[in-house]
Amino acid sequence: MTNDLNILSLLLPYCDAMFVDNQCRACLEEKDVQENINFSPRVFSLTSKEDFLAYLEQLEAKFPSKYRKKVEELYGIEWINTPTRLY
Repeated sequence: MTNDLNILSLLLPYCDAMFVDNQCRACLEEKDVQENINFSPRVFSLTSKEDFLAYLEQLEAKFPSKYRKKVEELYGIEWINTPTRLY
């Protein structure tokens, strides 16, 4: 757990959002931690997966069409149909 929290403390200042396990998210939501964080990343876990999916949909809706066309040009139209499950 110490290693996880060390990595989170290094990476979170550079992220807009991160998906972590429930235990790490609970640690990050503790009052003492919140009082000492001077940035506002969105932290999601399995307990907030619906919020995470809504966040991703919001990002997709804001994605400019000129960049979408460039992604299609680089990766093909199938980029939108990427797998969403692990096998």
